[in-house]
Amino acid sequence: MARSVFRQFVSIILLLITACAAAQPSPPTNLAPNAGFETADAGAPAFWAQRTPSDTDRTLSWDSQVSHRGERSLKIENTGAVISRWRWGHLRDATLEIGSRGTLRGWIKTENVADSAFLRLYFMDSADQILRQPDSSKVSGTTDWTEVQLPFTVRTGTAFVMICSRTDGHRRAWFDDLS
Repeated sequence: MARSVFRQFVSIILLLITACAAAQPSPPTNLAPNAGFETADAGAPAFWAQRTPSDTDRTLSWDSQVSHRGERSLKIENTGAVISRWRWGHLRDATLEIGSRGTLRGWIKTENVADSAFLRLYFMDSADQILRQPDSSKVSGTTDWTEVQLPFTVRTGTAFVMICSRTDGHRRAWFDDLS
């Protein structure tokens, strides 16, 4: 009888542990693929594209020397007073439910940025028209890794979204660990 009671006791404890583990909320899903820029596709960061090309005024690169976490980041180096951007969602596959809320977060490091570096979230309609384009907080000057945030609500008419890492003006900025 003592064995039977002990087995029941152990079974109840295991059941409680399993129920408690199942009740824990799961961490939020990161909707942006390769948001730490660690995965390669043809020598570039998978799923991300240069919105503005590298030219005499700017260089956009996938940096293996500077990162917030992991081994890579996106880098923008402007030698002219230009706007430069990396983007994700350009394939129109980044869809969010109308009315849903979230916060775009990321880390930015800057070196002598004259204007600003920030994240921008484009809300696009089915005809590829911009419905709105809010920005995260902006980083300028020379800073170590700084977290930026952009709370948002997906409004009616939004067919897809795009995330851009953007630098306005001269010098260097790195972007990493978006979520």
